[in-house]
Amino acid sequence: MCDWEKIKILSKKYNFFTINDNCHALGAKYKKNIKYACRYADIVTQSFHPVKIITTGEGGAILTNNKKFYERFKILRTHGVLKNNNLIKKYGQWYYEMVALGYNYRLSDIHASLGISQLKKIKKFLKKRKQLAKKYDSSFTNKFFFKSPFVEKYCEHSYHIYPLQINFDKLKINKKQFFLKLKKSNINLQVHYIPIHLQKFYKQKFNYKLGDFPVAEEYYKKTVSLPLFHDLSIKKQNKVIKSINALCLKYKKIKF
Repeated sequence: MCDWEKIKILSKKYNFFTINDNCHALGAKYKKNIKYACRYADIVTQSFHPVKIITTGEGGAILTNNKKFYERFKILRTHGVLKNNNLIKKYGQWYYEMVALGYNYRLSDIHASLGISQLKKIKKFLKKRKQLAKKYDSSFTNKFFFKSPFVEKYCEHSYHIYPLQINFDKLKINKKQFFLKLKKSNINLQVHYIPIHLQKFYKQKFNYKLGDFPVAEEYYKKTVSLPLFHDLSIKKQNKVIKSINALCLKYKKIKF
């Protein structure tokens, strides 16, 4: 995660607001504080998509300690409709006012109930994810091929994903071929994410091209996301580890 204490200092100095996209970090800790997100950021976004650490089936949440933002979000999530005791007292029990062009962004009661039940299990979910990540860390130590996620000392990772960087330049097969060979063993990898500037919409709108953001492109070239979910068994994880290591050794380029 970002060093939020330093970002907060900058936001005060230069008078700007901050938004923390916290969709992958639910349960993470910053300087031993699990409630760090709203402490430092003005707005925090949270996703409860089925692949996230907890789920409501679909949907998400916005967290804030800013009262003006909070009131605005309440209006926007409900078709821009304002209904409160002052209006009811003045005009009648049925009365409401549409004060903005809003949307229907509310979680249903059923989705919210699922989310509450998931929150009760979050410690168990996080414990399993950290165990799986620790095993991956200890299994991909060959720096000739691999670079594991780096975690700052002030952070505690929640491991929504486990991105492993593989140096495909040192292999006789490319990333696409690597995926296909593992797919044949029923091992499904992913990539998080394709750089935004390489997406068709942004290329057309802003004339971005390959080479504009070399660091993002280099990371994209190397990174693969390994299977990481609560029901992943040790047996299946061992298969992932063994298969990846075996592939890299089999297709290693010989150095002369």
